[in-house]
Amino acid sequence: MKIFEYTNKGARKVNQDYILQRAVGNIGHLFIVADGMGGYAAGDIAARTVSESIYDYINEHVNDSIPEFVLQDAIICANSELELRRFTYGGIQMGTVIVVMLLIGMTGYITWLGDSRLYHYRSNNLLFQTSDHSLLNELKKSRSLTPDDINRYSAVVTQSIMGDDKLGQVAVSRLLLEDGDIIYLCSDGIHKVIEPQNLPEEDDELTEYLNSNREKFDDNY
Repeated sequence: MKIFEYTNKGARKVNQDYILQRAVGNIGHLFIVADGMGGYAAGDIAARTVSESIYDYINEHVNDSIPEFVLQDAIICANSELELRRFTYGGIQMGTVIVVMLLIGMTGYITWLGDSRLYHYRSNNLLFQTSDHSLLNELKKSRSLTPDDINRYSAVVTQSIMGDDKLGQVAVSRLLLEDGDIIYLCSDGIHKVIEPQNLPEEDDELTEYLNSNREKFDDNY
């Protein structure tokens, strides 16, 4: 397995994205991209707190139950951990959107809340893409979107981890993987600018591209 990770603050003053990839137990590997919510305080702390909490829970319990349940429970635990962290900051609102993949063997167990995404490619074909939990997607179900709608609501998510009682349903999907498959996890800073499939595949070329095109990204990416 080849792993590449990259993060950049882009045009923002602070990088509120957080990347985590680590082995869990002795059977799997965990991948997380968390995007702290800029409309609230301490988004960088929220992203890190939630990611580390998910890792800690899964690393301890990955052998206790089926992966779907462990992943769901890890999200619930992380929400509770963020609630505790909020109170250490005086009860301020803070939150993060997140995309997670727990890889065990050749099966990826994924969950997400908000508009960070996972893409699954095989032989240059897109097999799976997460669907954003966003107001735009909700509006699409009832009417056609105008350019004004897109400008007004593009940053509004309908699910996230906020350390409160509004977490909602935590759904888990399974991906059956094969050798040579490519998985991209990214925050909206990437997918609002470029389709991940169009990024260079070699590490050095990808790093050079992402560094040299920083001015294209008006968000953390």
